[in-house]
Amino acid sequence: MTGSNYEKSLPLFNTPSCIPRPPLKKQCTSPKSWAQKLDIVLDTLKSIDWTVADLLYYLFHLHDRHNDPIHHSHRHAAAVQQFLHGKTKIIPSFIVDAWLHSADGCIAEGSEESSLMYSTEVDYKMIRSICPALTSFVVQLIWPKLCSESSSALHQDSSLSTKPMEWLDIGQHTVAILKDQPVLWNFMLSLGLQQPHGTHRVTEQQWQHPVEGVSVLWM
Repeated sequence: MTGSNYEKSLPLFNTPSCIPRPPLKKQCTSPKSWAQKLDIVLDTLKSIDWTVADLLYYLFHLHDRHNDPIHHSHRHAAAVQQFLHGKTKIIPSFIVDAWLHSADGCIAEGSEESSLMYSTEVDYKMIRSICPALTSFVVQLIWPKLCSESSSALHQDSSLSTKPMEWLDIGQHTVAILKDQPVLWNFMLSLGLQQPHGTHRVTEQQWQHPVEGVSVLWM
């Protein structure tokens, strides 16, 4: 049998014009809205028996139950550092502001916790609700600063304890307060500039300008 006759005797098969491709894998669509992403986070926390409080606490806590420093992983430390240094899109002050003004954190007027607002006596770490805790934190944070400024100013100018202040010294000592006690000065300035409606408004430049002397004291 010649070669040409042999080829003609071979059975013919219908070959497909193209080889079918395997079915494409179904692509998982990631959640697009912040609400969808938040639901995933909350579901994940629930699956590991955690709450939002657990997440925040273990994300930022510094010491263990024995008060020993905790060594975070590099990934953990890097994420916290980026946030606390304000290198993320949402910075810490945005979170604190949201906590302070959230309707979910409002407390009833006249309640026991409302009496803890701006507390100078109860340690802010012992206050459970966010609004009284934050306001008390601010007050208790600024108080040592005011005391420190006052102590430093008195040490720098020992003449205050030996020489009685006179009217002619008011301008001089006002400048000293502005320099050595800036926090106290800004509080005094803010309170002093609150004029009744319709009265002449005193500018900050007028307050900062030292007076030459006072001849008449208006009562």
